[in-house]
Amino acid sequence: MQDKDLYQKTQKLIKQLHYFVIHVVVYFVVNIVLVLVSLRNFNSLWWMLFPILLWAIILIYHGLLIYREGGSGKDIQKALMMISLPFFPVRSGKEHPS
Repeated sequence: MQDKDLYQKTQKLIKQLHYFVIHVVVYFVVNIVLVLVSLRNFNSLWWMLFPILLWAIILIYHGLLIYREGGSGKDIQKALMMISLPFFPVRSGKEHPS
């Protein structure tokens, strides 16, 4: 795979992972609120399970889509080394392809 193609694929993957992390955070925040509301209203504790389970299935599907598009681990590792990120420093003297 060409370095430029690999770089673009990795940029797209990083953006998708960013959206996935936001999705997970929103999932947990909303579900904590649902549980708190449900615990406050002891008459019906089971209604909260339906949105939690349905959203969990959607979240798993979202994660699987990203995993499927990720490609081989070596390609992604090579591409991450080409990108200068604060949490993943560039180990070679090469700059990313422009």
